[in-house]
Amino acid sequence: MFWILGILVTGLLSALAGFNIGGVPAALFLGALGVLIGMAAHDISRHKHAILAGSLIAGALAAWLAGPILGAAVALLAFLLLLALHDFLLKKDMLLPLGLATMFASGAGAFTLLDGPLSSRGAVATVVSIIGFLAWVGVYDHYIQKKHAIRRNFPIIGWARYGLELIGDELRQYWFMSDSEEQPFNRTTRQYLYRSGKGVDNNLGFGSKEDYRAVGKYHLLHNAEAIPDDEMGTMLPRLIIGPNRKRPYIPTWPIGISHMSWGAQSEEAVRAEASGARLADIHMGTGEGGYTPFHREGVIKPVTLRDRLLHTTALGVHLIRLKHTERPKAPLKEAIGGPKVALEIGSGGFGFHRLLKDAFTDAAGRQYRKVWSKDLDIDLIVEMVNDPKNNIVYGIIKWEQGAKPAHGGKLPKEKITPQLAEWRGIAEDEDCLSPNVWKEWKTPEELCELLHILQERTGIPWGTKYAWGTPERSERIAKHAAKTGHGPDLIILDGGEGGTGAGPVSLADAVAEPLFFGLPLLDNVLRKYGVRDKVVVIGAGKISKGSDIMTAIALGADMVDIGRSFLIAGLGCIMAQRCHTNRCPTGILTQDPRLRRGLDPMDKYVRVANYARVLQREIILLCKSLGVRSPWELNRNNVSVVQTAGKPTLLSELYPYPDDGKRHFQLAPPLPATDNEHDSRGPKLIKVEQQVTRSPLIP
Repeated sequence: MFWILGILVTGLLSALAGFNIGGVPAALFLGALGVLIGMAAHDISRHKHAILAGSLIAGALAAWLAGPILGAAVALLAFLLLLALHDFLLKKDMLLPLGLATMFASGAGAFTLLDGPLSSRGAVATVVSIIGFLAWVGVYDHYIQKKHAIRRNFPIIGWARYGLELIGDELRQYWFMSDSEEQPFNRTTRQYLYRSGKGVDNNLGFGSKEDYRAVGKYHLLHNAEAIPDDEMGTMLPRLIIGPNRKRPYIPTWPIGISHMSWGAQSEEAVRAEASGARLADIHMGTGEGGYTPFHREGVIKPVTLRDRLLHTTALGVHLIRLKHTERPKAPLKEAIGGPKVALEIGSGGFGFHRLLKDAFTDAAGRQYRKVWSKDLDIDLIVEMVNDPKNNIVYGIIKWEQGAKPAHGGKLPKEKITPQLAEWRGIAEDEDCLSPNVWKEWKTPEELCELLHILQERTGIPWGTKYAWGTPERSERIAKHAAKTGHGPDLIILDGGEGGTGAGPVSLADAVAEPLFFGLPLLDNVLRKYGVRDKVVVIGAGKISKGSDIMTAIALGADMVDIGRSFLIAGLGCIMAQRCHTNRCPTGILTQDPRLRRGLDPMDKYVRVANYARVLQREIILLCKSLGVRSPWELNRNNVSVVQTAGKPTLLSELYPYPDDGKRHFQLAPPLPATDNEHDSRGPKLIKVEQQVTRSPLIP
């Protein structure tokens, strides 16, 4: 409200000044310019395009009122003003206030000294103001400031560099890079993801854009005898995670949404993913931010206009009849509902600390929020898991994330709202950093014992998550599990190429093995100690297509978790890479209400479900092509990798099995497929315009 009033007042004062100077045209121009400057002052720290947009709009208005030459001059002036304002707000630089003083002094002097019509005097004064401001900027750049060599050597002109930098990412992303060049997801992959989320044709014509002979390229090797369509069916046999637990988890599909926290993500993003996962019948990870009402409720379906009109009509009839009839009840919003939830607990323990003191007021009347201990509350975890409304199917103790091994979670202070601070029990004005090690356990063996306690007390499967480094950690976990029977029911192996909302560049670029390198190594360690069929391996890290899923399973995974691809396909991420700044332009990875409002969960949850269903259909398709009736019949004999130019090598030769290479765990029969949910290829896709509230597969 303060900013709205401030912008309006600035615009009105500017318009009044313009009217006194040059009548209605000047009032319109200066009023618009005042509003734009006020908006830019509010937006500049969150939205870089305010500089460019404000400059163009100001120039266009001036060109319409006074011609193209003055329009270009005004656009340049606005551009410099907004850049200077940004510089001042961030660095408390005196360039702006002194520059404005010089500008207005020059313009006022010229307007006072000149004779003639008001419009002519106003035009000359505007030009003199621009010259005065530019003269001050040139003096400041060349003689006073010493931090920027470009501006010192090329006064005024050097500012153009900042404008180009502001739109550099967009220029590279959409104009100058080829379809297969950009990272972490190239344009070809993003187009596939966007079209999959929308439920439209994502086939390609004229062949693949992939370099099929590139070193490092993985190839799935198909069977000479494909499985006929009418024999394959449209559902898969199902894994059993934790078969010895009281409540084992039997996923319908070997796909889940990766662990991404509320905090890193907006509330709207979490809700859309939750209801989308429910509609696609897959699980969703909470991230280390903890289990929230957004996971349980999913998308809140708004009251339709029709329901409002019907209620208003019924209420009118009730009043006309002098309230002799029962008063109609107002229509209520409906929660579409969330998915099966995978609970993640990180070293920060957010959402699972013991409450020491509830919100209270001291003797002086000062308000304090809840006070939490630093210890895990096992009883709280048990209570949460045992509540059937939460639909928690398994839990993990997060050891580390692939994108930042041994670093701990990080939530930048820019994204911490009072609600988040209350939820996590943290300060609002400093970064939220999880410890890089746990205090509840220090060794792999101690972790296994903690998992055993949680398995026994909650009755659901529990596991851990880490990236592949040296083999010692996995060796000790497998050895302890083989010796004592106390070990993880599942291991999420996070690839070093995985994404993160905020993390050090050096860790993301250089530490931990990629997923496809680590999977056969972990698979072999578990086989070596005879516990492979007791531990389900979930692979995570830059998986986008059905072929990625099948390759991961052939290399040693049993399931996959997918994060960023769901953000792109389901939520509309444009890969702006502003995840850590609270300025995500699509409202996904931000807590800024102005940016969050652009994300409509009612639209996005259908896209989340569509993308999951595309992957489900592709798994069925690839099974038939590869000649297997389930993905778990695949192994490293079904994958080759190009080692050197012209030399593909079987993965079973690169990573020999210590045993027969087969999986011996028991599978549950597939769920029956309903005609209205499936066609001959698998689960049906949904038109985005068709706002489906729930899947018949899920009661």
